[in-house]
Parts: sequence; C-alpha cells; structure tokens
Amino acid sequence: MKKIFVPIAFMVALNGCIIPVYDPPRGSIELHNYSDQPIYVYSNYEDTLPPTPALELFNTYDSKRYDAWGNEMPKPTLSVPEERIDAYSYGKVRTGGSKRHPSIGHPKNPDNKLYLFFITEETMRNHTWEEIWKDQLYVKKDSVTEGEMEKTLWRYTYFPPKE
Repeated sequence: MKKIFVPIAFMVALNGCIIPVYDPPRGSIELHNYSDQPIYVYSNYEDTLPPTPALELFNTYDSKRYDAWGNEMPKPTLSVPEERIDAYSYGKVRTGGSKRHPSIGHPKNPDNKLYLFFITEETMRNHTWEEIWKDQLYVKKDSVTEGEMEKTLWRYTYFPPKE
C-alpha cells in the first residue's frame, strides 16, 4: 500500500506545480459604432498606422475547433476578428491594465495617448493591408487619453465623418 501511495502523492503534488497561472482579463474600451456599416478599429500608441500587425477581414483557424455542442468544426474555420464592430453595435478595443482598472500608459507611449484608426469594411475588402498602411486609408483617426476615458467610463462612441 505504501509503495502505491508515495508515487500517487508525488504525482498529485507535481500536478499542483504545473497548473497554468490565471492571467486576468486585460483592460478595454467599449466602442459603440453609430454608423450604417461595419468598421474595423486599429488601436496604436503612434499616430500613424503601422505596417504590422495587419488587420484581416476574417480570421482562419486550421487547428481543431469545437462548437457549443462539442462537435468538431470544419477546417478552415472563418470567423470575424474582434477588431470588427457591426453597424449600430458595440465591441471592445484592448488596452493595458486590468478589467477593473484599464490604462493607456505604455513605455513606448510618452504622451499617454491611444490612437484609434477607423477603417470601413469596404476598404478592408478592396485593399491589401500594405495599401491601407502606405496610403493611410482610414476614414477617421482619433486619440484618447486615460483621463478622457475615465470620464466616459471607458466608453467611446464612433460617429462616421460627415461627407
């Protein structure tokens, strides 16, 4: 009995050491889209769109994925990226900090601003990311500070530019 108990106790103790550490949810801005079309939102600490990482029209997954009932989904699976926000809907833009205490501060961000670039779905469909980046093909750019976001309870409302 003792020969069985010691290895089992050792395995249980070892199992407690390799359990992944809980990583709390990151902070975010709740972004409301008050336009007639879906938009893609790129957030950056610099005031221009960077060449990487690129936004994509759809995400594709080649690994095994399962639906809500546990059935394996076909490959490749297409899904909408979290950067896409439907018309008259809302989504989230990830920031630093935690869920309870979001922040915009970042070592590469001396002016403590987060720049939001709004790109239409039509632009995403008709241009490559390289074209969008080189020609800065966004319909609107705005910057927000931590103080501004705290006043609005970390909510931002997007209205399309007037034509």
